[in-house]
Amino acid sequence: MTLNIENTRSYLQKFDFESLFIEELGWDYCDEKTTVVIDEDEFHLQAVGEKRGVVAFLCELGDALPLPVVRRKIDRKVAQYFREHFIIFIYAA
Repeated sequence: MTLNIENTRSYLQKFDFESLFIEELGWDYCDEKTTVVIDEDEFHLQAVGEKRGVVAFLCELGDALPLPVVRRKIDRKVAQYFREHFIIFIYAA
């Protein structure tokens, strides 16, 4: 499978991660959702794709990325349910 750079760039510029993972990278559709509470703050994560047990999550935030310590806590909570995963954090700049 050859990666189409133009399509990939377009998906990234539009923050269309679900299309990137499913249509361009060939991952499987995944409709998992989870909410993580850290220090009374809620973080909503939506899966954008799954491949062989690895789940890619998207965490959309309001105005800023959480501190690294908070991101690690989110990751540990998600790991309790999805051992193999990664999280893409995005925010409205």
